[in-house]
Amino acid sequence: MIRRFKLVRHADVSGVSGTGHVADGVIWPDGTATVRWRGDHPSTVSWDGGQASVEHVHGHGGATEIVWFDPEPSRSEAADQLGVCDVAVWDGPYRMNCGYVLTNGRCPSHGQQVPRGRL
Repeated sequence: MIRRFKLVRHADVSGVSGTGHVADGVIWPDGTATVRWRGDHPSTVSWDGGQASVEHVHGHGGATEIVWFDPEPSRSEAADQLGVCDVAVWDGPYRMNCGYVLTNGRCPSHGQQVPRGRL
């Protein structure tokens, strides 16, 4: 499920994009965020870090907020989209599956692209 949003800027910290509805965006099923800037010089950028990257780079300490058009998916919907790392790991003498919830198709424990597992 994709989740659409707009960026609303309350104060133009950079002096470039103005205030109000300055960009449109989407969070893709793998967690990637794409932002399309409005204005005289529109551009598009994608962030593998998803919402966290958008907020970090463009939030300007609260000067810009994400306004969602679509509701947040339920935990089960999100888990179906993201999956769980099923890479075998060892904990002492015990072999088990890693079990971390994947972020953008990557395991936060291994930092590598892993196949989608099941919850």
